[in-house]
Amino acid sequence: MAIHATARSQWAQARLLGWLKGLSLTGTPAVFAAIEPGRSAQASPSVRVGFEELPPLPMGRFSATQTAMRMSLLVICDLFWPHPDNVAPVDLALYQHLTVSDELREAMQFLELSFLDYTAPAAPVAVAGTIIRIQRAQTQRIPVDKQADHLRVRTKAVAEWIGRFDDHFA
Repeated sequence: MAIHATARSQWAQARLLGWLKGLSLTGTPAVFAAIEPGRSAQASPSVRVGFEELPPLPMGRFSATQTAMRMSLLVICDLFWPHPDNVAPVDLALYQHLTVSDELREAMQFLELSFLDYTAPAAPVAVAGTIIRIQRAQTQRIPVDKQADHLRVRTKAVAEWIGRFDDHFA
């Protein structure tokens, strides 16, 4: 069954993940999807990106046969940073993970991205009139586990766009 591109939350996820992978972040952490097989927190800096689909909200109608729904995803970026060894307490290297989490938050704050149609994955095209928006992002320091070999900071944001849904009984 053919559905409108904007009704596919996995395409919003692909667009956001591709954008995140293109960021220039301090320490060049590897950015990967939480669902990628064999990937987990690594010895080098990394950002694990996960998505949770939130319930759509009715917004009105596009036409006599098409309903508008506010679609949204919770974007969760877990930054893993190796524990710095033998650094003086005032050394800024001790706080690089916070610098990167600030960069992630800043990049996502007030973000507007075109929504891409991935019917042809090698050459996605923008869907006219549809934007993925993030209004605000927040960071949370995860307490250090004494057995862990990394520091962790979580950045979360809600990405929203308007999806089109065909009314099959109209």
